[in-house]
Amino acid sequence: MPADIPSGSAAGTADPGGQARMALLRLPGAQNFFYAAASTALIIAALYLGQDLLIPLALAALMAFVLAPLVEWLRRRGVPQRIAVGLVCAATLIALVMAGVLVARQLRDLVIELPTYQQNIQSKLRQLREGGSGSDFLKNLTRLGSLVQNELNAGVQAAGAAASAISNKASGRPRLDRGAGEPVAAPALGTAAAPMIVQNAPPSALREFGTLAAPVLVPAATAGLVLVLVAFMLSQRREMRDRVVRLIGGDVHRVTDALDEAADRVSRYLGAQVLVNVGYGVPMALGLWWLGVPGAFLWGALAAVMRFVPYLGPAIGATFPLLLAFAVDPGWSMVLWAAGLVLVLELISNNVVEPLAYGGSTGVSPVAVLVSAAFWAVIWGPIGLVLATPITVCLVVMSRHVGSWRMLDILLGNDPVFDLRSKLYQRLISDDIEEALELSLEEAENTSLKKFYSDTAVPMLTLAARAAGSEATAAHRLRLVEGGARVIAELRQAYPPVPPETPVVLCIGARNEFDTLSAEMLAHVLQHDGGAARALPAAAISADRLAQLPLDGVAILVLCTHAREPQTHARFVFKRLRRARSDLRIVLAAWSGDATLVNPAAISALGADAVATSLSEASKRVMAELQDLPMEPLQAGLASAPALGPHESPLQTYLSRAAQRAADVFGVPLATVTRRLDEGGLIQECAGSSSWTLDADQVELTEGSPLWHVMNTGQRLLIKDIAREPAFAGEQPLRFDGFMFLAAVPLRDADEQVMGVLAIHDSKPRLLGPSDIKLLEEMAGDLSASMPPPG
Repeated sequence: MPADIPSGSAAGTADPGGQARMALLRLPGAQNFFYAAASTALIIAALYLGQDLLIPLALAALMAFVLAPLVEWLRRRGVPQRIAVGLVCAATLIALVMAGVLVARQLRDLVIELPTYQQNIQSKLRQLREGGSGSDFLKNLTRLGSLVQNELNAGVQAAGAAASAISNKASGRPRLDRGAGEPVAAPALGTAAAPMIVQNAPPSALREFGTLAAPVLVPAATAGLVLVLVAFMLSQRREMRDRVVRLIGGDVHRVTDALDEAADRVSRYLGAQVLVNVGYGVPMALGLWWLGVPGAFLWGALAAVMRFVPYLGPAIGATFPLLLAFAVDPGWSMVLWAAGLVLVLELISNNVVEPLAYGGSTGVSPVAVLVSAAFWAVIWGPIGLVLATPITVCLVVMSRHVGSWRMLDILLGNDPVFDLRSKLYQRLISDDIEEALELSLEEAENTSLKKFYSDTAVPMLTLAARAAGSEATAAHRLRLVEGGARVIAELRQAYPPVPPETPVVLCIGARNEFDTLSAEMLAHVLQHDGGAARALPAAAISADRLAQLPLDGVAILVLCTHAREPQTHARFVFKRLRRARSDLRIVLAAWSGDATLVNPAAISALGADAVATSLSEASKRVMAELQDLPMEPLQAGLASAPALGPHESPLQTYLSRAAQRAADVFGVPLATVTRRLDEGGLIQECAGSSSWTLDADQVELTEGSPLWHVMNTGQRLLIKDIAREPAFAGEQPLRFDGFMFLAAVPLRDADEQVMGVLAIHDSKPRLLGPSDIKLLEEMAGDLSASMPPPG
């Protein structure tokens, strides 16, 4: 760079696009993608360009996999390695030659007899034509086809004439396409040279022999090369494996296991496929021979070979004998019997023989088989269809053991990529509730209700609770909460519990909706097992509600939590509960708790009687505790136990649950739901992770407050920072006790009249995106539609 031009001048920044491209190339992700794409393109190009060498090599490897068990069988009986390889290769060659001779004889006889079937073919085609001659549709279709063909022919002729005219005009030659009867003028003497006719010399005898022998010599040479390669691979199998292990590198244990598993899977698959195909081809040949179809053994062999081609092969193998049966028999019986034979063999082979023979030996998904067949057919032609499945099996097995190939196992393998809890979680966050319900009902039916809740549903809620504060969005959290409630409701219908008159066991969520859902699952299992249980939401043990908790008649209380460290909150709740009921049996269900929680010292420090880390364990502990309880004092308490708390109505319970759900969905410390009563009063419930509650004067919503504004105007209100909002500055920060953020939407009744407000609060400024605002309004609409009446 010249000294008078600084690096930051216009000359140095004349190509911002180039700098952007260089910055992009410096990104690790872009580099990895570029290298991966370039490597893939080079591999595909090498496979396509090198197919003349690679196809014989792949065929030889395929045959080596099939013949290796025979060589090992001879080796175990004391036959030396080279002699065993020679015997197996010789036997294979003899079998192939004999099969080829038999097929050639059948083909020769068929070619000789084929002209004699011309009359039958013409007769049947005439019958089909006469049978459809009365159809106006066929007539119109034939007329339309003729019209289109005539128009196409006329267009081609016109295009040819125009091209000829343009060519003659450009070259200065006279037109030769004159009208009928018009003489063609001879060129003047000396103006045009006489046409010159060039005749090629006749080809030599050697060239003619090469042209005739090429279709035979080329396959024969390829077959010889394949046979030599097979013999080499069988005799040097262990040495070749050592070289491949060394070439791949990495952990020699994992690579060795991968190669052994790949060889075992491919050998078992190919061996089973050979047996299945032979078991299909032999009955096909015998059946066609019994029906009188010429070349029956030829078609049986073709059907057996074509079944090596995935999906398309059986259809191609069945087409030729059906066409020949159509040509041979003057009637239709042979065709129908041959079609029935093919149909029966396909049903037996596909539904009985192949599942028993293959099982899960390939480990490749059906979609991967189709994709790999299409890919290798494009790269290597028809031979690629035969080699597609074995090559894919090798790639899938290697990818399971070699970390850098893991992507192939995910794309091509048939093993589930998600466990059951992750699959249910994914269905719920994608709003595929029908699939989630079907999966839940199917798993509960296949195992049991308790096992599904314990092994799948509760771990799914644990996964959701861990992702709630990080990866999951507000929409995801809402779908998880609502979807989990739908799953429980469906399972309650499928496994109806006996509702107790009053609860003996009280299951309560510790902090959020995920805890509450797990408490409902535990209560459902206990009810299904014959226990009198009931679930309450997390808002029931908030600081202002804990004293009102309905404990009369309750013998056991189970606090359900997904927190990793629930000790502090659980200790506070249990201490308050002990003051109210010293004889209450308390169980902590810590779904994410570690092993330290279950030792006696930790349980005593918590103030609990027992700790369980799974729903199955919690259910067993509770049922065991119920059997040991004295029933006389319990019955006395049950007679006077209220269904709800002394100051709690169904509307209050509903509103507090809705507030808790809004707080959990949007990840805020507090949410409030305000409902206007018919007599002019208000009910306001709050819930969330904060212990802060509204005072009585704030419930009145005096004129000028943000919630009053929403209630009276019917317009939503979004305030990023109340302290900086001109309309409420100076007053509302005190009224809201330091909560700086507010998002409030109106609740409307069926007549579109405002009947309440749903609001979320935060202790720090924040901004809701358009999707979150829409979600809050949808939650308000659902809340208004399903809200119970006051009373």
